[in-house]
Amino acid sequence: MKNTTTYFLTDDSEIPDGVLMEILFRLPLKPIFKFKCVSKRWLSVISDPSFAMARIEKKSLSPAWDLLFCYMHDGDREFSARDMLLRLTFKNHPDFQPRNFSLEFLTREVQPQNQPIKVLATSNGLILCCNSQRWQTDYYICNPITTQWVSLPRPPLVHERVSIGFSSGDRSYKVVRIVKSSGESAVLNLEIFSSDIGEWRQQVLSCPIVGLLDLPAIVYNEIMHWSVSLSTILAYDPNVNSDQYRLINLPIEKWSLHLGMIGLCSERLCYLRVDVDDIRPLNASLRVWELKDYDSGEWFMRSKTLLVDIASLDYLSISNYLIMPLAFHPFDTDTVYFYARGCIASCDLRTKRWAAITDKLIPGGCVNEATVFPFVLPPWPTQIPQPISVCSMS
Repeated sequence: MKNTTTYFLTDDSEIPDGVLMEILFRLPLKPIFKFKCVSKRWLSVISDPSFAMARIEKKSLSPAWDLLFCYMHDGDREFSARDMLLRLTFKNHPDFQPRNFSLEFLTREVQPQNQPIKVLATSNGLILCCNSQRWQTDYYICNPITTQWVSLPRPPLVHERVSIGFSSGDRSYKVVRIVKSSGESAVLNLEIFSSDIGEWRQQVLSCPIVGLLDLPAIVYNEIMHWSVSLSTILAYDPNVNSDQYRLINLPIEKWSLHLGMIGLCSERLCYLRVDVDDIRPLNASLRVWELKDYDSGEWFMRSKTLLVDIASLDYLSISNYLIMPLAFHPFDTDTVYFYARGCIASCDLRTKRWAAITDKLIPGGCVNEATVFPFVLPPWPTQIPQPISVCSMS
């Protein structure tokens, strides 16, 4: 027989508001919102703007974050929504425990066949999702803490593959889809949705890029940045209605076989690269650059670590090609994350130590920077701005 627990609600009229607030401050975010239903007094305390501000001040020194998987494939088999919809890497914070952080509420509403929702990007505590990996038509923006979500109108055209950008502020958000024209034409077709106007608009960029990587944009200073080749970043500001863009060169000193990624760390744009030297394999290294001057595009190398010097990494029995850079730690400039040997691992560039932080995932599965997202939880949940003429639910 299943054990059950009975809770008794006692009279809290003798508890001062300040004490009640101190108790509620210590709870994860999702239960706090549920407890609005306990009584009119609790609703009043939690809804008071001073409660949110006080909790923000208390949590400002230790923001919660995690790595989210969008989806994964093992050969031709796609994992179920329950297994792979939103697997959390660390789970070391109560706000990221499955009972507090999940997308199952959205799956039940929009995916009745229990097919996995695809996590495409995150911004300011919100998640951009889609119903499919290719031929994307149905987009959703949700907050997994409050379970609020909105459905966007379908984009004007349907493409097999697009590169996505998502930027959210306190009062609006934008979604950008990029499609490279077929053939030799150096043209990028942009489809931009803004919650301010509630519809998609199209923009054409005459951009001489040779490739378009299937990676989400990194948003830095409200500007979206895509890796469009192994040596170039495309920067586009969706807040300006123009065909202006910028190409930023990555710090490639010489051609080599390498795996690289861009990301944010301590609110700075950074680039990490795993270099492979077939002639001198012992020279294989991890290098991290930071964009020193955005206007000039000047980078400086923050660190260089030889793979052979990293303690606890069995360098001789692992292929460099299987060391896939995944993400930067959002706040620690010396910690980076990789996929290697079927698990997620961290590397401390100060101590030169490598440590597995998850169990085995999927032997032979594909995990890269396009399938993992650093998600920083705001100290207070972001309300989804209600777009004009968009069907919404909460």
